[in-house]
Amino acid sequence: MPTALPSDRIACLPDRLGDLRDRLMVALVAIYTFLPGQLAHLRRTDIALGRPARLTPARRHHATVRFLTSPAVGRLTAVTGLPRPGPGTPLVRLRARPGDPVGPAHTNAGRLGSLIVVSPDARTTAARAAQLLDDIRIEVEPHPA
Repeated sequence: MPTALPSDRIACLPDRLGDLRDRLMVALVAIYTFLPGQLAHLRRTDIALGRPARLTPARRHHATVRFLTSPAVGRLTAVTGLPRPGPGTPLVRLRARPGDPVGPAHTNAGRLGSLIVVSPDARTTAARAAQLLDDIRIEVEPHPA
């Protein structure tokens, strides 16, 4: 189930990520999952700019991120069924392209892409994320043995 992140984990997490896009993804998920106490903690530290943050929750939603990974080692031939970005899926990102070599995701760089799903409640968010992943087809031409 999607859940709020502990504020002590949020404060230092972006510093551990090198890629600006990954920092943005963490920020988007965190913003959707803040609880009132976490907002007070975050106001003392602006992660991106190093100055006091002035954040006001715009809504009370739940969020989750799902990662796309390769079902096999080989060459990516197609990814179909990706949702379009919109209110319920504010971020849909595909990092790999047809023709790219793919394999197990042992690190962040091994992920083919990701998507963020948001909704007013945790059950709906989890169910929607599962449905979206079921709709995505990742086709890989296996390496010859």
